[in-house]
Amino acid sequence: MAGDLLKRIQSLESAESFYLNAFTDTLADTDKIITIKGSGYFTYYDEMIDADAVLAGLLDTRVDVVTALSWIVEPASDDKMHIDQAEWVNDILSNLSQFKNYEEAILGGGLRNGFSVQLVNWELVDGKYAPLELISCSPDYFKFNPLTYELEFKSNELIYTWEPVDPYRFLVLSHRPRYSNPYGVSLLRSLFWLWWFKHYGFMWWMQAAERGAVVTPVGSYDEDATPEEVETLKLACKHFLGNKYIVKMDKHTIDFPAIKTDPTLTEKLISMINEDMRFRVEGSVLASGTSSEGGTRALGQVHDKRSQARMESDAKSVMVVINQLIAWMMELNFAQITDLPKFIIQYELQKEGQEARANLETAAKLNIPISIETAAKELQLPLAKKGEEIIKLSPATPSMFDAVDPDAEEVDEIEELLKKNFPFNLDETS
Repeated sequence: MAGDLLKRIQSLESAESFYLNAFTDTLADTDKIITIKGSGYFTYYDEMIDADAVLAGLLDTRVDVVTALSWIVEPASDDKMHIDQAEWVNDILSNLSQFKNYEEAILGGGLRNGFSVQLVNWELVDGKYAPLELISCSPDYFKFNPLTYELEFKSNELIYTWEPVDPYRFLVLSHRPRYSNPYGVSLLRSLFWLWWFKHYGFMWWMQAAERGAVVTPVGSYDEDATPEEVETLKLACKHFLGNKYIVKMDKHTIDFPAIKTDPTLTEKLISMINEDMRFRVEGSVLASGTSSEGGTRALGQVHDKRSQARMESDAKSVMVVINQLIAWMMELNFAQITDLPKFIIQYELQKEGQEARANLETAAKLNIPISIETAAKELQLPLAKKGEEIIKLSPATPSMFDAVDPDAEEVDEIEELLKKNFPFNLDETS
């Protein structure tokens, strides 16, 4: 069935595109940029990404921050049935070789287009229905019903007719949807004019860079000049502004005020646009505007908080989609469902780990004695058991770690090195 749906989607690529109007029975997308583009309008955002390496890199970074995080499937309770269900779901998701790519498609498509649609291809595994793969679908072929806000599919039979999608088939992520806009909001929507000026206004940049500014030609004519001659002089000045050359009569003069040129103007313009793009996608800036250490540190703290907030928001969006998939897996395979296992991206661990490291570093600088067991617990790292290899901090290269035998004489040197640099209580280690 999934293959048939995919063929239907592909068959529409050569069909005549639809147009949004007041007579359709679907909720129109509120994105003005893509609405005016007509045929295949979501592909315009693809063009923006394909044509701009900086913009593509910023969007990839925002997605990669989330997909690089570890995840778990948490059982609904300590009940054995719930634990077994969570383990089964975890095994199915872990065995999806392209699972990280699926996360990237879900989140990346949502950030790029406002919403992303994934077709779920199911298979029977040991008598249970399990997702075999997720196939990204073009958002051009989907709409939302204006009354129910349910997803609808563009029918192949009647090109302007929409039909409800099949159940358990399509996963949708909407980036910051609103009650009147289930399509979400594309990140690229607010970057369109910056991107357009950067790519299609370059000719004007070059003209400005050559002269430092758009000069104002000043034309002079004799008292006995005819109106036709004066008009000709005006046209010559206008011609110069657009084409950088002029044709005039000998008895007329045209002067140009001296201007200060700036050979780095083009570079500055591009840097300003890239900086604005970075601020919109990542919520960060590269400079604080102050030379003080406190100002730079404060800016760094704000940047970290904004980045953390964006990462949490994006991670929660992906979690909603995957948890919808898990809900379908449970409904299709288990008769009695009381509570559902949850897919959790461990974004909190990164935040807590950063805070823990900062606290431990501060304690070390202030000579506050902290046990190794406490430090390991704060960093959420298990201590080595007796007989296991441990990590050695090499004095010659403090940034390199080597595995050593715990019974070797070098262990004493490690403990002395740790005592010298970190005032921890080594006697409390296992």
